[in-house]
Amino acid sequence: MKVLRPILCLVLVAGLAAGCTVTTGEASKHPPLLVNLTAGPEDLHSAFMALAFATFAVEDRPVTVFLNVRAPVLASRQTHDSVCMAGKPSVREQLTTLMQAGAKVLVCPTCAELLHVAAGDLL
Repeated sequence: MKVLRPILCLVLVAGLAAGCTVTTGEASKHPPLLVNLTAGPEDLHSAFMALAFATFAVEDRPVTVFLNVRAPVLASRQTHDSVCMAGKPSVREQLTTLMQAGAKVLVCPTCAELLHVAAGDLL
């Protein structure tokens, strides 16, 4: 039995790596996308690009954006809404557009607490 456990684990991992996809109950041509955003107001270009990528992807797949490390302040109503480039949507506009399109936006509660972002302040 001890010999079979590593073999079964290997078979399971190989099977998952071979192309199993997670579904959310909706038919989708593409697998879900998770965007792990760690950049905050100090690096608006990185935050803008990550959210632009998620906005593009949400058209044809389930998208989840996870705001952690320095990013939770981007989802706070108490933080100044910042624009990366003239003529482009602000970070807050991007997050709002994503949520309206059905994307899930998650905020790390520990990171938010360390940055003094209260749950009631979130978009």
